[in-house]
Amino acid sequence: MRKIYLSMLCAVLATTAATARDIYVYAGGGKSVAHIDAQKLTFTSDAMTVVDQQGATKRVALADFDYFLLHGKTTTGVDNVAATKTAITSHGNMVTATSDAEIASMSVYSAMGSMVKAVKPNGPVATISLDDLDTGIYIVQVKTGATVVTKKIIKR
Repeated sequence: MRKIYLSMLCAVLATTAATARDIYVYAGGGKSVAHIDAQKLTFTSDAMTVVDQQGATKRVALADFDYFLLHGKTTTGVDNVAATKTAITSHGNMVTATSDAEIASMSVYSAMGSMVKAVKPNGPVATISLDDLDTGIYIVQVKTGATVVTKKIIKR
């Protein structure tokens, strides 16, 4: 029975060998006996040999464990996010955007998605008057360099 599972496992690993894996090895009763950050996994008739990310080799006898699980490595966060502080405020019929970066454009969209107003201030402050627009809900979008900030505005 182990040979069938090992053959199936080798086929699966062959198709996903490009990514690193976490291997959890379990003895009887569900007790974890090893956690290995694996780069390469090979089998012989009596053992599983794992090469970790640093190149170290660990050999685990097949008789020493009941089963093991493979988990693919995934990214859970983003590094090096450039934070630009941009604020959109409304006072009466005036909408103002302020940023610590140069504002490339400020646009106002209707609830249906069509652009109804736009300015290109090329500075850290942009202002648009909503006086000539009907009452309703609008979306204001401010673009600075690589960031885009949006906010819903209700004109009364």
